[in-house]
Amino acid sequence: MHKVIEVEVLENFKLLLTFSDQQKRIFDATEYLNKGVFIKLRNGTVFNQAYVQWDTVCWPGELDISPDTLYIKSKPIDELAA
Repeated sequence: MHKVIEVEVLENFKLLLTFSDQQKRIFDATEYLNKGVFIKLRNGTVFNQAYVQWDTVCWPGELDISPDTLYIKSKPIDELAA
């Protein structure tokens, strides 16, 4: 299982994630902004409150995304630079 150890909020609903294996990856959350409880994240103020808890990214209101989903749906930084 992948574990998130650090999150940094970027522009355009993206997150810079650091995983326990020290991999840094970018996760684009825009596809989630129209789905169920994640609609709350469209409010930039709420999205910007992302924090790490229970080895994943969480937001106020008990919102979180599975760390494995974050890993699978994210892209390594070096892949984005190419």
